[in-house]
Amino acid sequence: MNKNPVNNTRFLPLSVAILLLMAGWGVSLLLSLIFKAPFFSQTYSILALSLLILELVFIIPTLIYVRRKKPGRSVLKLLRLNKIHNKAWPGIILFTGGIIIVSDAADRILGNWIAVPEEYLLLMGNYKWTTFPEAVLMIIAACLAASFSEECLFRGVLLQSLEENIKNFLAAIFFSAFFFAMIHALPWYFIQIAVLGILLGGMSYLFDSVIPGIFLHSMYNLVSLLMLNFSGDATWYVANGYVRNIWILFAGLLILAGYYSCRPFFVPPVIESEKDQI
Repeated sequence: MNKNPVNNTRFLPLSVAILLLMAGWGVSLLLSLIFKAPFFSQTYSILALSLLILELVFIIPTLIYVRRKKPGRSVLKLLRLNKIHNKAWPGIILFTGGIIIVSDAADRILGNWIAVPEEYLLLMGNYKWTTFPEAVLMIIAACLAASFSEECLFRGVLLQSLEENIKNFLAAIFFSAFFFAMIHALPWYFIQIAVLGILLGGMSYLFDSVIPGIFLHSMYNLVSLLMLNFSGDATWYVANGYVRNIWILFAGLLILAGYYSCRPFFVPPVIESEKDQI
């Protein structure tokens, strides 16, 4: 029996997905201006709490829309929060470790070509914690909340809509990664963010789930926070400001091992002809 495509619960219309993303971004931007108002004490706790709220608010327009306009649809499927096989996790962890090392190596190289504004570096200095509770709060906001909201929206809602409308998964992944980089509004880090978006999109597509991407995204942000708070490069890892070649080689092996460990747990894409026969 043919399935009526109108009942598909895995995506929103592309125009709706983009509008919801922009609405979440707009609300988040408005709130960020409010948090910077003089009547808010500019303490570290306020900074971390505001970041937490801004990341969670980002996803609220989508949840409200689905609740009111599409009550019969599965929120988990729309956000691509599908379960993955437990045996896939060792491979995901290996792959994540390799990507983080390679990303750090590439970032150090690109840093010589693309100048980061001094104002931005000073701003990032505000994210250095001084107490353990501050560290926990910032990690929850910048790692857990940020990765969850952004993956559900960009690799869940948006990417699924692109896959359905473009019919080309590579183009869909690249477009979502471009949009992901644009939203961050950090031109000096555009390349790194876009490449990360491509990797996250590929993981979401292959696993048909944003859960592996949430893990990679959160670990990426966590390592960035740790490097920001614990200045100074270890000589066993860095030489003359660059990641040692042995670690880049090791990272490549981790990526390959992780990929091949995960391959048995990839979910084959469902093409239209198969979908209509369900």
